[in-house]
Amino acid sequence: MQKKVLLVVWALCWGVPPLLAQELNCRVIVNDKQMQTAQTTERAIFREMEQAISLFMNERQWGQDNYLPEERIGCTLEITLIQGDVNTGNYQATAQIRALRPVYDTDYETPLLIYVDRQFNFRFQKGQQLIFNENVFSDDLTAMLAYYAYFILAMDGYSFAEDGGEEWVQKMNNLVNLAQTAGNVGWRRGDVRNRYWLAENLLSQQLQGVLKAYYNYHRKGLDYYVQKPEAAVEAAMQLVRSMGEAARLKPNALLVAVISDTKAQELASILKTIPAQEQKEVTDIFRRVDPPKVPLFQQAFGQSAAGSLQIQNR
Repeated sequence: MQKKVLLVVWALCWGVPPLLAQELNCRVIVNDKQMQTAQTTERAIFREMEQAISLFMNERQWGQDNYLPEERIGCTLEITLIQGDVNTGNYQATAQIRALRPVYDTDYETPLLIYVDRQFNFRFQKGQQLIFNENVFSDDLTAMLAYYAYFILAMDGYSFAEDGGEEWVQKMNNLVNLAQTAGNVGWRRGDVRNRYWLAENLLSQQLQGVLKAYYNYHRKGLDYYVQKPEAAVEAAMQLVRSMGEAARLKPNALLVAVISDTKAQELASILKTIPAQEQKEVTDIFRRVDPPKVPLFQQAFGQSAAGSLQIQNR
């Protein structure tokens, strides 16, 4: 909401009528390289699928707020088809979701989320229209696409305001509840690292601290990186500490893993010049939170400051 108000005020002050648009600027990729078909006509269905999903993500207005064209959230949805049948339209796939956020008054874009759904199974046939009603579960494909649109909007919202993602998290949870009746993979409580647990984590009181730190990291840290780099370092340390506390309160929390996958590289760049005692604190936290990321920080701490995160004024 904060970023929308600023841009609308700017447009009105300069006498420029705001051009309103949908929330997402989503690049959709359907990777069909693993599909065992040599028929050109069969391959055409994958391009139709790609176009239909792109229209669904980009042309739908997901909430009540109108976005300016320059406000649209840059994101990528890459669906990798593992196996399937063109005739029945049933596919097993994975999906990688990425989203970016501009850092205030710079040309730098920070990753908002990087997440891989390994149970992105759905049905799609030639000529199929993707129709979605947020109050009814009709099929896996539209429900999953809407779910990840909400997830992108939630994490974008949390990066601008402490409670900025709540509306979207409630919508994610509503979809999870509706999907329980279908009993399909990826929506059930018993599955691991899935849509059920992602929504549950975002609602969990035990993890609200890490969401608050996520907000502070973006709005009070990165957005002031050029003017106050020390504030960005402190906000980065707070985020790391909050991840450690979240892992203590809720071991193996999926949300913490998502933040680690998304932010570890950037955090290592920002924190590489901190004192040795804090370097040890960071590596100790990541040994508990995400052990495979420890070498990333060890390498960063062993390098000179010349490789620090490069954010410059626009």
